[in-house]
Amino acid sequence: MRISWITNNPTPAKVSYDLSLSASALFAIGNTSSYRYLIYKSGEVHNVTTPSRFPIKFAVVAYSVRWHMPFEESGSNSYLYYSFNVVGVHIIMLGSYTDFDSSSPQYKWLQRDLGNVKRAKTH
Repeated sequence: MRISWITNNPTPAKVSYDLSLSASALFAIGNTSSYRYLIYKSGEVHNVTTPSRFPIKFAVVAYSVRWHMPFEESGSNSYLYYSFNVVGVHIIMLGSYTDFDSSSPQYKWLQRDLGNVKRAKTH
């Protein structure tokens, strides 16, 4: 992961990523640069590349981890596309992160799902 930021004054390009505040904190050091264009002078641009594996607990987790996707109920084999009914309306969720051509599993599921819609119960 690359982390970049800009400051007005020169400061070290250092990112600490230890979970504790111990003296032996883990950190990565990068570089700083600046540039000029005509009369403009940039601030100090810091760039640090952290190791590919490091002990950080991210506050953000995937949407599919936080909330259950009701894909099993609709006969889908993927949480990326599914359907459900709400007050007489058939809701379809299609996934942009998976293939959608006439031979794809998502396309074939959509054909089956639309064929199973009870038109007398939906608007």
